[in-house]
Amino acid sequence: MSFTDLCSVSRAKREGFWFTALFLLTISPKGRYDFGMDAQLCSDCEAYSAMDCFKGYCGGGEIVFADADSRQCQGYRRARKCKFCVLYSATDEFLGQCMGVSVYADRLAWNCENFTPKA
Repeated sequence: MSFTDLCSVSRAKREGFWFTALFLLTISPKGRYDFGMDAQLCSDCEAYSAMDCFKGYCGGGEIVFADADSRQCQGYRRARKCKFCVLYSATDEFLGQCMGVSVYADRLAWNCENFTPKA
């Protein structure tokens, strides 16, 4: 197999990956890509541990998509993130203000003394 053949095989794999990714984004189950603040996503659970940008480990060890709807999950516990605090006010899709400081909405607030969860 020549170098050109290897490059074309590699290119086909990359194109196949992007086709699959686009397919999943457009033909996904209803509610899977609901990124609103009230969405209950796997990535917003205390038991979620990120593997990469798209998936991670659930507390039970199974691999789940980060943006999967976890409303049917029995062990869901909302993580301490800035976006779930009463002091946080959103200024952008992923940024906001907390006591005059710019913070990311998904920032973990484990050691924040002022964290007060929203009802």
